[in-house]
Order: sequence, then structure tokens, then C-alpha cells
Amino acid sequence: MTTWNPPLYESKHAFVWTSASDVLGMLDSSAGEQILDVGCGSGQLTAALAAAGIDFVGIDNDSAMIEAARRNAPHVRFEVGNARTFAFDSPFDAIFSNAVLYWISAADMDPVLRRVHDALAPGGRFVAEFGGAGNVARVVEALLAA
Repeated sequence: MTTWNPPLYESKHAFVWTSASDVLGMLDSSAGEQILDVGCGSGQLTAALAAAGIDFVGIDNDSAMIEAARRNAPHVRFEVGNARTFAFDSPFDAIFSNAVLYWISAADMDPVLRRVHDALAPGGRFVAEFGGAGNVARVVEALLAA
């Protein structure tokens, strides 16, 4: 398991959330929706969307990141949660994940996708960014072959 350093993350890796505007646009969220942020990190994206009137819940596997998220956005619900095993009582209109899924091995991706499927309301949306170097090579190959 990767252990994170929130101050280092916030000072040296701000590009993770500052360059996510295109991904947020794809989320196409509106006030009143229930949205889950899987891998919320220190909470900057979650807080920005919650400020727009969206009911957000952020989860991250790292308790130090959740503590930082709670400090950064005390008005947002943040919980320690694993992308492979999370569960909530009520479904979400959308699930969002930015720069997280590439930390999960291909062998562990099926449980993640099952959790996402089970947590979405009928007709719900899943928007995720995970295009780090080489991460989408198989997708590109499949598209080219098709």
C-alpha cells in the first residue's frame, strides 16, 4: 500500500487537481446531485464541486489524506475507503475519480468496477481519468484494431 505525505502532495503535485477541469467538465454535474469522489486525496476537487451545490462524498484509502481533506474542506463528507471494497447505503448519481485508478493493478480492477457499478443509481455516470504514461496503451491498441 502506498503511504502519502499530504503536505508534499499539496505542494509538489497540485497539477493533479489544477489540471482536472476537462475531467470535471465531463462529469456534467448539477446542484443537488449525489456524487462520490473515489481517491479524493487532500480534497481540493471535491471541495470545489461541493461549493457549486453538489452533495459530494470523498473517499481515499490513506487516512492522512482524509485528515488533510477534512482540514481543507470541513463542510464536505470525507471517509477512509478503499476503491476495491467501498459501500454506501444510498446510490450516487455519479462517481468521479481523478488520477487514482492507475495506482490499482489490472488484477484488482474488477472489484473496483463492481463497487462502482453497485454504487451508481440507474442511469448514473462514471467519469475517471487515469491516462498516465502507458496506462491507456491497451485501449488505444483495441481502438486501432477495431
